[in-house]
Amino acid sequence: MRKFDFETAPVVLGVVLAPIIEVSFQAISCHVGWQYAIFVQRPVSVIFLASAVVMILLAVKPLIRKKSASGKSDGGAEGQMSIGGEVTIKRKKRIFLKEL
Repeated sequence: MRKFDFETAPVVLGVVLAPIIEVSFQAISCHVGWQYAIFVQRPVSVIFLASAVVMILLAVKPLIRKKSASGKSDGGAEGQMSIGGEVTIKRKKRIFLKEL
């Protein structure tokens, strides 16, 4: 958990609630004849499902950005010397000023 920087409370909550949710899901699925359309027939359930999808995407978005940023090569830095003794280095759409 420390390696991936997980908080303890959500992990414990997930471990405790996962079996309860799984049993409830199986019971309701068996009750409606394994038809999953029951989860999108009511507006409230659609709102909950949509909000769950949005929350998952928001949680995964930084990981995708970090992976795509680390995968790109900078293709070499372009350096330019100015009269004031500063070197401007353009790398990854950012400009850094460095004193000589």
